Amino acid sequence: MSGRYLLMSAALAMFAGCGFHLREAPVLPPEMRSLYIVSSGQNAELVRDLRRGLESETTSVLDDPTRATATLSIINVSQSSRALVVNRRGQPLEYQVAFTTSYTFIAGGVVLIPPEVLTLTRNYDYSVTNAIANQEQEDALFASLAKQMSQLIIFRIQAVARSLPPLPATAPLAASAAPAQAAHDISHAPAIVVPPAATRPRPPVVE
Repeated sequence: MSGRYLLMSAALAMFAGCGFHLREAPVLPPEMRSLYIVSSGQNAELVRDLRRGLESETTSVLDDPTRATATLSIINVSQSSRALVVNRRGQPLEYQVAFTTSYTFIAGGVVLIPPEVLTLTRNYDYSVTNAIANQEQEDALFASLAKQMSQLIIFRIQAVARSLPPLPATAPLAASAAPAQAAHDISHAPAIVVPPAATRPRPPVVE
């Protein structure tokens, strides 16, 4: 992994660990102020949080891709959970949930954020006698992680916007082409992820 993505990983970990929250919508350059979000039916909660976080007096999230000058493509969203700690009878005592998103961002006809994968995780105590409470706890954590994921993506867009010179004016980008290209490139995406379940160590056993 390059130095750039190591720094990015450290920054994202820091923001995730301290409960980072954007206080207001980012101030974006003109070529990014007409946004279209491509989600292909992906996690509705994440898309809603992204829309709320990006819209402002100067930035609009549009429903018509032909009028957009910037496109945020949510390529894939997945949720998973696994046991972290089990007792001697094999019953789970602690679980971890993971929320993973792959996305890309294009503005003014330029790929500003190539396909990138982010994963956020959260642990919780598992009750062997209350399955309903466990499910409610997971649902609440996934909702919280979706909100935090939207903030991280917006932070990345804001950081890129601040680091680049003004882009040349171009015709609005046809958003329909972005998801296909992004999906084609996702195998080369830098990843900030937890290891796949198959490679993780077995959960520790406690008395």
